[in-house]
Amino acid sequence: MTISTRRIELPLPWGGSVYPTLIDSPSARILIDCGHTSRASNEALIKGLADRPPDLLLMTHAHQDHYGGLPILAEHYPGLPVYAARCAQSYYEDQRATVLAHKDHLAGFARRVGVEGPILAQLLKGYDRIAQSGCTTRLERLLDDGDEIEVGGIEIRVHHHPGHHHHHLVFELEQVGSVVSGDNVFAGNLAPPEVRFDDQGKRISSLPVLLESLDRLALIGGRALPSHGEELPDVSLVARRAKAAYQRTALRVSRALELCDEAPDLPALLAAVFGEVPLPFVGLRLGFLLGYADLVGAGDNYR
Repeated sequence: MTISTRRIELPLPWGGSVYPTLIDSPSARILIDCGHTSRASNEALIKGLADRPPDLLLMTHAHQDHYGGLPILAEHYPGLPVYAARCAQSYYEDQRATVLAHKDHLAGFARRVGVEGPILAQLLKGYDRIAQSGCTTRLERLLDDGDEIEVGGIEIRVHHHPGHHHHHLVFELEQVGSVVSGDNVFAGNLAPPEVRFDDQGKRISSLPVLLESLDRLALIGGRALPSHGEELPDVSLVARRAKAAYQRTALRVSRALELCDEAPDLPALLAAVFGEVPLPFVGLRLGFLLGYADLVGAGDNYR
């Protein structure tokens, strides 16, 4: 039986592309992720599916550039079953409440660590719009690490690889020696670790978890089909390089902290490590910074 893979290039509003993956057999088609909420992404998605409807949608994780096609898919393919991580259920079935709860936790955390003014406004920007985007769906199946999926001769093994997002899934396609790796590894950049909070609003460490996920991704091996950038012929090599790069930058954070008598507030640490950061990139840099602080044992100062 012939199993083939193809990525669909979808434009992103801020530039670049996101790549959902199609897996085809003679009797089935599986789509992994569905792009951004923008009209251009939606149109490119439906065009990419025009030759054949999908039989199943799998989700790597609930970031806006991965789930944004849910409403348009429901319109064009009513009843399309959707599978995602068990711990992601609230993200897909009650998106508004989940997104706004995260916004509230983020606002409280920012005040605790000295983030205010334009930086705070930038961090909270967009959450209300995302909460109202209507990207909700009922999950037909909740997936756990080690689960196996078989549809129309296509066999997929599920791996739970948190860190970039706590419910991030990786899908192994042993039949074609490939892995759909989501946002865990890219050819030239590092994935930002998740800024995550528990039910009481305390920040949870993410980067050490992401490094453990990279170790497990390297063990899978094979060709990687990431969500951004070019395909990777050897995911093991890229995963090991990414882990080493995180560890190198974490040393800069450690050295910056050594120069201080006490832990600086988060904006001061940001400036010490990265210099002046343009406002649109502050959220991304702060996510990395908190991850590095966790990695060097200083994360408890920023909970």
